[in-house]
Amino acid sequence: MPTAEVLAKRLFALARRIKDNAGEIVEDASISVGVAVVAATPVLTGFARSNWVASPSGVPNLSRRPARSAVETTDEIRSAVRGVGADGIVTIANGGEKVRYLSQLNAGSSRKAPAGFVKTAAIAGAAAAVSGSLLRRRRRRR
Repeated sequence: MPTAEVLAKRLFALARRIKDNAGEIVEDASISVGVAVVAATPVLTGFARSNWVASPSGVPNLSRRPARSAVETTDEIRSAVRGVGADGIVTIANGGEKVRYLSQLNAGSSRKAPAGFVKTAAIAGAAAAVSGSLLRRRRRRR
């Protein structure tokens, strides 16, 4: 039978693993939402797609971004949420005043994207979070 000290060490290790896994789940879910919403955003000029941003610290920087590829936009989102941690709250937003027509796109004004594509992306992120396990041994990212 393990001593109290051994049990305490095991419990601390388990708690640390749970917290680490929770942080990875938050990160994975945030990236999943970002990738899905960028991919689903209809493209005419690329402006709406280019202005998706993520912030793990509250209000994201909504300064106007030039048109760029979906890969560049999602890479920026991945970079922003990397290592967010279990207590992180990630905000994913699009351009504010700079992309005034996004609500119309989300309402279905474009034949290139279904109405509610932003909500669909949020559901994809939630699915990523639900599929994560707090207790599973996860591979360390580099």
